[in-house]
Amino acid sequence: MPRVEFDYSRLRGRIIEKYGSFTAFAAATGQKKSNLSSKLSNKARISSEEMIAWIAPDKLDIPPADLYAYFLTPKSSI
Repeated sequence: MPRVEFDYSRLRGRIIEKYGSFTAFAAATGQKKSNLSSKLSNKARISSEEMIAWIAPDKLDIPPADLYAYFLTPKSSI
């Protein structure tokens, strides 16, 4: 079964909107920028625990109902 890749463009936009840079968001979430980059480029998985932590009001302030749109939208193969 092929590995599913996710479209994180909306998540990337939200990170820049709230933090101004990926470096600042990585620092706020206690990870290295390289680890964040790997996750946003589908080289590493974003865990469900990370998703829940990242949508929190003190991080990205994403409503739980929008979690799918930010984290689980498959990349289009077209």
